[in-house]
Amino acid sequence: MGASSSEVQDSRLLGEGPRACCGRLGQGGRGLGTKLPLYTDDLPTSQADCSLGIRCRHGLLPMSRVSLEGKSTGRRFFGCPFEEMEDCGYVYWIDPKWPAYMENALSELWGRVESTPYFSAQDVMFMVQDLKKLSAEKSKAVDEKMKPELKIADMVHEMEQVAK
Repeated sequence: MGASSSEVQDSRLLGEGPRACCGRLGQGGRGLGTKLPLYTDDLPTSQADCSLGIRCRHGLLPMSRVSLEGKSTGRRFFGCPFEEMEDCGYVYWIDPKWPAYMENALSELWGRVESTPYFSAQDVMFMVQDLKKLSAEKSKAVDEKMKPELKIADMVHEMEQVAK
């Protein structure tokens, strides 16, 4: 799943490699990026081949990642091997940008995802408590409603017994 050397060499031939790019986003969407996207590791090949000559800003071999957000969802890139606060923000795109129609579809999809209400664990806990309370109230109301109906049914039954 990781990048082959030919994929990265192709980007260098296009003048989009790390030496040609100098910090700007490369033409065609390959090359160094400006923002680290939300990602997952690109397994089984998770580290860049040292023969490619690319390094993160810490001077380390970058890890192969797959973007999980925005218009770049599904694109592979090399990123800093450190996590969270230690991450230097290095992004070198392996895959080219998606065609415009795909970027539009991904933007629409992410817009829908982001507009979907999000509930925290605490919100869910309160909703479960409210649901239990309402269920208990409903059961009590059903029981209260059934009492007169059962009384009437018993009276009807008694009257039928007397009539026989």
